[in-house]
Formats: sequence, structure tokens, C-alpha cells
Amino acid sequence: MTPYPLVIFHEGYLADAVLAFVSTYGFIAVFIYIFLETSLLLHFVPSEVILPVAIALLVTGPVTFVIFVGVTTSGAVIGCLVAYYLFGRNAERALRGYGGYVHLGEHDLNRWEQWFTHWGETIVLWGRLLPVVRAFVSVPAGMASMNLRRFVLYSSLGSLIFNTGITYLVYMGTQAGTPLRCAIDATIALFSLNFGYLWARPATLTLQISSLCILSVIIWWKRHWIQAHPFSAIEVTLRAIRIVGTAVGLLLITAAAATPTNAYALIAWIWNDPRFFVQLGASPQTALVLSGLALVGSSLLVYTVGLIVLSSIYNYYE
Repeated sequence: MTPYPLVIFHEGYLADAVLAFVSTYGFIAVFIYIFLETSLLLHFVPSEVILPVAIALLVTGPVTFVIFVGVTTSGAVIGCLVAYYLFGRNAERALRGYGGYVHLGEHDLNRWEQWFTHWGETIVLWGRLLPVVRAFVSVPAGMASMNLRRFVLYSSLGSLIFNTGITYLVYMGTQAGTPLRCAIDATIALFSLNFGYLWARPATLTLQISSLCILSVIIWWKRHWIQAHPFSAIEVTLRAIRIVGTAVGLLLITAAAATPTNAYALIAWIWNDPRFFVQLGASPQTALVLSGLALVGSSLLVYTVGLIVLSSIYNYYE
């Protein structure tokens, strides 16, 4: 039995599915997920999103700590070997058949090969400590026909350091009374509240699913433009998030000042988060103001950080 209930998100369905899988099947699910990610066979949700929650769910003491590190490291090493042979040693054939599936293009392979030539085989060791690089570094190693024993040694050591470090940080941070523990408890409570709220209101759930379907149709309709102009598409998305988030947040704050009771009843029927603030002891008016400020702040934060990351990626590719 896990110490926490199943966490269900009404956004990010892929992450929800993985976390539900981890919550149900425990260490076996973690091993399968890490293997699929590092082998590049099914790279869909970054481990930076999944591992911290998996650690909070499964690591409860020294024994489970060692088991978790062993499971993640062994899964990573076996997955790396698959990527080494499948997408490294057979890079050209894999690129033609599966390049689009694993988001690898000829430009990516050339860049990785240059990195491997510049930094040498040690990139396999320290590359396991870095996001994104951790999964894809097996490809240039295989292309360069790196000595297999050295590849396994470097991959094992790098994966062991990364998994031990992140497990220790999350485990120590989730002990009772720590700020991270309080934040995790509040997040689980909020998501559980949202799930129960949506489950009891099929009309609201239907509305959200319909909105997602409409958004998916728009993306599909514009897919050719998005593929041709990926950076512009991301910038448009960030601007939309900023505009919509700021507008809705200011609307909530204005409604709280004008007709707080009626506005709260309407907003709480559509969106559950204001109820969360009320359960913490805030008045309906204060809950609307806090929800509005949170929405404005988060949309501006996503926009700003997104532009910084987008600019960095663009400069990197250039």
C-alpha cells in the first residue's frame, strides 16, 4: 500500500496516466517507465516530472530508498543499452524508420556527434546528470562505437549518482514538517478536491473535455504551419496563455469587488480552485481575489519563463 492516495490531474493526462501506473504497480512501474524513457522507445513524459512524485509515493525508509535507487539505475542502464544498439549502432536506418517517432533528425544526430567528438566519452558519464541529454547521449556513443564495457560503466555510474541524488533530496524534503512536505500535501489535497469536484459535476467535466477537443482540432488543422514554424507556434501559445490568464484573473478580481456572492457561486460551479481557498478559511470574496491574483501571476510567470527558455533553445539551434 502506498502512503498517499492516487493522484489524478484534470490537466496533463499523460503525466496522470504514468503516475496512476506508478501508484498501482509501484517499483515495477518505475522500472518500466525509466526503461522506456532511456531506451527512447516511448519518451512521452520527462522523468523530472514523474520521479519526484514516485519517490514521495514509494520511498518510506532506508530499505525502499535503496530499492528505488537500484530499480531506477538498472532500468536506466538496460534502456541505455537498447538505445545504444538500436539508435546508435544503427543510426542511419533508425533515423529513416523511427526518427520522427523519437524526435530525432539528421541535424540532431550531427550535433550529438560533434558534442561526442568535442567532449569525448566522458559525456556519457556527466551527460546522465543533465535533463534531455541523459536520455539521448546513448545515440552518439553508439554511433562512435564506444567500448561497450566503458559505456555500461559510465552509464551506470552517472545514473547511480543522478538517481541517488534526486531520491535523497526528495526523500529528505518530504519528511514531516518540511516546506516541501507541506507543499506536496497541499498539492495532493488540491488535485484530489478537483477530481472529486469534476466527478460530481459531469456537465463541467464535459465542458472541459469539449474545450480540449476543440483545441486539439485547431492544433491538427494548423499542424503544417506548426511543423514549419515551431518557435513561432510556441510564442503564439505563450502569448495566448498570458492574455487569457491575465484577462480571466482581472475579471475574477473585478467580480470580487462588484458582486462577490453571486460571482463566487458562478465561478465555483465552473472552476473549483476558489473553493480550496474557502476551505482554508478565506471568505468567498477573498477566495476570488486570491484565485485572480494566482491566475495572473502564474500566466505571467509561464509567459516570461517560456520566452527565456524559447530564446535559449533558439540560440542553441542557431
